[in-house]
Amino acid sequence: MSHRAASRLCFWANEQISMTGKSHGFTLIELLIVVAIIGIIAALAIPGMLRARMAGNEASAIGTLRTVVNAQATYASSCARNGHAQSLQDLAKAGSSNVGFISPDIASNGVLKSGYVTNVGLGTGAVTITPAAETCNSASDDAVDRYYAETHPAAHGSTGQRSFGTNQKGTLFQDTTGATFTAVAVESATRAGSVAGGSASRRPWPVRYTPSNPGSPPASVCRWFAVSDA
Repeated sequence: MSHRAASRLCFWANEQISMTGKSHGFTLIELLIVVAIIGIIAALAIPGMLRARMAGNEASAIGTLRTVVNAQATYASSCARNGHAQSLQDLAKAGSSNVGFISPDIASNGVLKSGYVTNVGLGTGAVTITPAAETCNSASDDAVDRYYAETHPAAHGSTGQRSFGTNQKGTLFQDTTGATFTAVAVESATRAGSVAGGSASRRPWPVRYTPSNPGSPPASVCRWFAVSDA
């Protein structure tokens, strides 16, 4: 083969490689379009995923408070002569059956579970029913007639939207602002249900109050709703 023919053959081969690369590659514009489409899909999907996660966390938080209510009822009837524990730590201590009254995953105040922080404390106007030394699990604090329990999102708007609270009466309340329930807040929400009449856990909220009603709680209580299926 002559030098000239060989040069032509090499030129032809290079052209074929170049054409093949062009037919299977992507231009910068095509890549930018793909990136834009992925960005749009992500922008639509991520908020929905966040809402779904928060809804799951809120359902778990409600379940946690129901567990606390049941544990307190068992503690009062079988361990503290009708008194209630003042903390999750006392509920987690083993009694005569050598097991605690709540599960280890919520065994202390301030515990974080599924994006929510949970606490148990003294209810408004609580008095001692059974001294700590006389409880079946030698609790750290005296057993009392009133307690409250609350759980709130660790990061409002990210791990959850609503906070929840309850007390020895067992009705679960929610605050749609995500504010942490206090003993006073739970008591006010409970009294609001009593003022309205009927079962607070089944009534639509908020309830309208009138200044002429001396039993009406503060107006701020109108943001508190009873959990409908409590």
